[in-house]
Amino acid sequence: MRTILTWAAALVLWSGAAAAAGVVPETFSDGGTDRRFYLYVPDTAKAEGAPLLVLLHGSGGEGSWMIRLWQADADREGIILVAPNSLHEDGWRIGPDGPALVCAMADDVAGRYRADRRRIYLFGQSGGAVFALHLAMLESRFFAAAAVHAGAFRDDRDFNALAYATRKTPLAIVIGDKDEYFEMSSVHNTQQVLERAGFPMSVTIVPGMHHFYTAKVAPGVNATVWDFLKGKALDDAPAYVAYH
Repeated sequence: MRTILTWAAALVLWSGAAAAAGVVPETFSDGGTDRRFYLYVPDTAKAEGAPLLVLLHGSGGEGSWMIRLWQADADREGIILVAPNSLHEDGWRIGPDGPALVCAMADDVAGRYRADRRRIYLFGQSGGAVFALHLAMLESRFFAAAAVHAGAFRDDRDFNALAYATRKTPLAIVIGDKDEYFEMSSVHNTQQVLERAGFPMSVTIVPGMHHFYTAKVAPGVNATVWDFLKGKALDDAPAYVAYH
């Protein structure tokens, strides 16, 4: 974990020093506390009806790094990007970080930019991947689909979240067979449990890929993820209702 935090902290400093053009840092009021997130609305986004993608960073990371690695895809595909920071540096937590916060933040941006609320998606990496899988269950009628890189359910208690899903959210996992933090057995178990429960699943195991989400890795991961997400949509615009 110390290695992940050190690596991620270095990336945050680098990305802050080379902030990508057009990325806007914003705050969102959450129970009296202002929470930082990053927003990117490309020129190619439709005036009305653009898809919206929520990006969840790994433990020790930051939204600015995630949004930087998705900008080229957003420009090409017309995707509105929303990348919040977790409250705690060591990772995302149900309650303080969501689903209420993430959904309300995405809903606010969707309203301001007239995004297609039937096409609000999730993408998470590492610790953000595990959190995204939980949110896909807890808010199955808000997010049209979710995809993750370098993550899976590892604890049997994680699967308790399935009981909250009132819709079978389409899910995708992209992971390398050299991942240092998530064993292939966890990936296969996640796939088997979710498929048995009726969730549409796509699992892509990339030979030679390691855990970290870098500028070299991102283009291939993002292409696979967006190819999966872009065709998914809710039947109706969601009415946000927190799981609790």
